[in-house]
Amino acid sequence: MKRIVLAAAILATSVSVGAAETVEDKIACMKQEWFDDFVKFSAADDMASVQAYLDSRKCLQMKGGLKVTVIEYPGTLSGQWLVAHKGQKFVAQREGIKLGD
Repeated sequence: MKRIVLAAAILATSVSVGAAETVEDKIACMKQEWFDDFVKFSAADDMASVQAYLDSRKCLQMKGGLKVTVIEYPGTLSGQWLVAHKGQKFVAQREGIKLGD
C-alpha cells in the first residue's frame, strides 16, 4: 500500500514539474547574486547596469514556452524560481515560469 501512495505522489509531482515552462520576455539570471543585483538595478532605475548584465549574459530575457525542471519553487515571500533547462540552472523571476494544468 505504501508503494502505491509513494508512486502516486511521485507521478503527481512529475506531472506538474514536467509541465513547467518559461514565459516570453521575463528575466532569468545564471546565479542568485546576479538576479539580486539585477532587481536592485531595476528598482534604482540604473539602466546602464541592467544593460551591462544583459550584454554580459549574466541575465537574459527568456524565450517563451521552453520546458524547464523546477528545482525550487518560490516561497510565500520569495520572488524567484530555481529551474533548469538542458542541464543549465538559472534563477527566474516569479512571473517567468508558469505551471501547466
